[in-house]
Amino acid sequence: MEVENRKNNSKIIILLMIFVLVMAIMALVLAYFTNEKFNTNVKNFLERIPFFKKESNLNYSQLELEDRKKEIADHLLSTTDDIAAYKLYTIKSKDDVLYSDLVKIMNDKKPSSTEKIIKKVRELQDMDNSVIAIHSQIIEDIEKEIIEEVRRLENMDLKLAISEIENRVNKDNSYAKKLREIIKNMNGEKVANIFYYMDEEKREEVYKYFDEDTKSYVEKLVLNKENLYAKLVDLAGLYENKSTDVLMEEIGNTENYSIDELAIIYSNLTTIKAAEILSRIDDEMFIQNLFSAIRKEEQLRGEESIVSNINNAIQFISEYNEKIAELVKVYERMESSKAAQIMEQMLENNTTVTQLTIESEPIYEITDSKIVIDVFRNMKEKTRSIIINYMTTDNATKLTQMLATP
Repeated sequence: MEVENRKNNSKIIILLMIFVLVMAIMALVLAYFTNEKFNTNVKNFLERIPFFKKESNLNYSQLELEDRKKEIADHLLSTTDDIAAYKLYTIKSKDDVLYSDLVKIMNDKKPSSTEKIIKKVRELQDMDNSVIAIHSQIIEDIEKEIIEEVRRLENMDLKLAISEIENRVNKDNSYAKKLREIIKNMNGEKVANIFYYMDEEKREEVYKYFDEDTKSYVEKLVLNKENLYAKLVDLAGLYENKSTDVLMEEIGNTENYSIDELAIIYSNLTTIKAAEILSRIDDEMFIQNLFSAIRKEEQLRGEESIVSNINNAIQFISEYNEKIAELVKVYERMESSKAAQIMEQMLENNTTVTQLTIESEPIYEITDSKIVIDVFRNMKEKTRSIIINYMTTDNATKLTQMLATP
């Protein structure tokens, strides 16, 4: 009996131990999935165990790891030799395998640059720890200074940015050396604008401080800008022969081109063509933004402003259009036969009635025949049909041909 009791007690104790163990495991599992801090501590602990550490690395494919190494290598090659050497030295002190892999990738991409960086890494290895600490702080300060200069130039007015770079490069050798890194970290569009509008001789002076990669990068940006400008000038030539109605749709807003691109297009239209389009646009804000962009482009190129000329032409055309609108009302109230008679007489007269003169040159002439055409264009279709029926065949033909001309 006593032996039997002992067996029963042992079973009870074992069951109790199993129950406690199961409850403890359940509590740990619950904490792992609900407590973020506990979850992180467990993962950190498991990563220190070789078996689990190996397993965790399986989460990344070999291809993903290689891609990350390539990104690191590209970053190291894009920064200064000193910064790259310091970062590589830090990697080498913690992971020789990763260091070797990165050097191999870098060497495949840019052998000469990699050789210089490795040489600096070896120099770092020979330094005293205290010297390395000081050196690393200097490198960090240089990086911060470059980033601050990048932000400052990116937010600066373009003309001021160009002027500052030109002046500082000539007076400050240390700035000239840092400029390469500043350019690499700047917005590409800002870099393109700075060097595109920079005086060509001064641009070549700045290029002397660049390595081949940086010079090629900037030259490519400038070439793209030159090609875009040439394309917009060519478009202006094509637009010159299109009707005002079509041009209002294509260049009378910012749907197809940016305001800076439109500034180049309008600057290369004739004054009268630009004025004809803008005189029919009701969006005053668009016109003011366009004029501001044109003035900015002219200042950067050192050209005389055409804005005042366009403004004068707009005023002249607007006043003329108001008078045409009044004449349309008069002719629509007139007997059709009488209106046809007057118009036929005016069609024969090409003598200039009035003209717009800019800088002693007549750029917009108004004749009797032009007045007839513009009045006729703005009449109701039914009124036009009745009037043209009263005209001779020759005059009706002549009027039709003139109406068909853009």
